[in-house]
Amino acid sequence: MKHNLTEICSRTLRQSAKSMLPIRVQRQLRAFLSLVEHEGLPRVIERYWYQRIAANHLRKIQRDTRELCWCGGQLSPLQWHLSYGVCQACGCYVNRRPPLPEELKKLYSLDLYWHIKQKADGNPAIEERSAHDKRDGRVGFWLNLISKYGPDKGQVVEIGCAHGVLLKELKERGYGCIGVEVDEKTAAWTSNAIGVPIRTGFFPGVDLPSCNLFIACDVLEHVNNPEAFICEAARLLKPGGIAIIQTAIDRYDYVPPFGERFRDAFDDIEHLFIFTDKALLELARRSGLKVVTLSERIWLMGEICVLEKNSGRTGKWTKENISKWQWTPKPCLAQVRKEN
Repeated sequence: MKHNLTEICSRTLRQSAKSMLPIRVQRQLRAFLSLVEHEGLPRVIERYWYQRIAANHLRKIQRDTRELCWCGGQLSPLQWHLSYGVCQACGCYVNRRPPLPEELKKLYSLDLYWHIKQKADGNPAIEERSAHDKRDGRVGFWLNLISKYGPDKGQVVEIGCAHGVLLKELKERGYGCIGVEVDEKTAAWTSNAIGVPIRTGFFPGVDLPSCNLFIACDVLEHVNNPEAFICEAARLLKPGGIAIIQTAIDRYDYVPPFGERFRDAFDDIEHLFIFTDKALLELARRSGLKVVTLSERIWLMGEICVLEKNSGRTGKWTKENISKWQWTPKPCLAQVRKEN
């Protein structure tokens, strides 16, 4: 069936070129053909179905308005997306129409986020996500990153731990582990699946112990107040403790930002801020944390900032700092896999 549909789509594309259909329509046909070849017809139909369901839910999410960046900077328009502005001070892309704070708990519920929106975005549901994240290499990458920068033992706190695969791996290596999830059902499911305590609520605002390692992967872009988030991380960290923050950081010259992943990055229902290295330096300065490195990444939109708590020493946001941490391209996980 997949092969027959591919042949039909190919003929349709050839006919569309002959009949001079609009370029936009031809591109949509090519994108559909590529999706079918990559994922198969059943998966494409399922994804389309969940996109319709998700759209019905998400259009009911009530929006707020934001006039300034988290750092207090004024916003300039972003020509490629009307919902975002660009901070004139730190360069962040700022969602001008974020969901109301009280709507976020609804958005990140077990059913809507993990069973509907994830499938609409082409990702597995939470029950299959651990195996998926091991297969695509991210879990191994995170463990290597922790081995490189983190402590050999101690207490770990992970914010937005989701299905908990990383906490489970760290627990098996002897770390003490606690996770945080917004939704009670998600927290209960994860705790039961991995045998690690998962606290419920928005961070900051959750009672947590001091820690040697603080982790937040693909979380900071969803946070309403990044400064409060990083400052609370700094408070929880013990002297010498490490924070590993993975988030979308624009270090590139793509036009529009993030190139082929522009639409993924500028998801205005989920992503409240898209960062720059300059913004991360300012967050470090305000929180009193030292920047260990801004040169790591797993893939596009998976850029990483490693921070360290060092008593009595704070960062300083200067042109020299920014120049020091100028990012230079190196092969990411996906590129290495493709080359091999």
